[in-house]
Amino acid sequence: VEDPSEFQRVLQNIIEQHGASAGQSHELILFPDALDRVARICRALRVPTGCALLIGNPQSGRRSLARLASFLSDMTAIEPHSEQSRHHQPSLLHWRGKVKDALKLAGGQSSSAALLFGDADLGDDALCADIYSLLSTGAIPQMWASEERATVMEIVQEVERAEAK
Repeated sequence: VEDPSEFQRVLQNIIEQHGASAGQSHELILFPDALDRVARICRALRVPTGCALLIGNPQSGRRSLARLASFLSDMTAIEPHSEQSRHHQPSLLHWRGKVKDALKLAGGQSSSAALLFGDADLGDDALCADIYSLLSTGAIPQMWASEERATVMEIVQEVERAEAK
């Protein structure tokens, strides 16, 4: 970023446009450190299989900056829980459903997805094991039933054939 004030102006316009298209108001204050963090998150997300760990105080805007960076990186942000249930931990079944959604989006639609979760989501040891496995190997063992796996494989193979043409 050569001109931080220009970067801030562009990001503020993007936030306003994105909020208007989504029918919601985003009140995100883009101070210099926030601009730097957005740029760093975007850089991490652009790396193939890139990931980022954001550490900080609760309610400090990490999730909002991660959502903004995923939008700027042309990724769909997928969260394991909705805003309404922020204080409830997602069940393992719900979590795996969201991971499946992200993987189907990335593999079956050739789209990029960012899976966003916070420390409040990590109450279940099995969920933590899934995250570790996903980060280290790119897969979660025994997540797909055999019928689901066959369906997903067909979808991914169709995408590969279409991209090969």
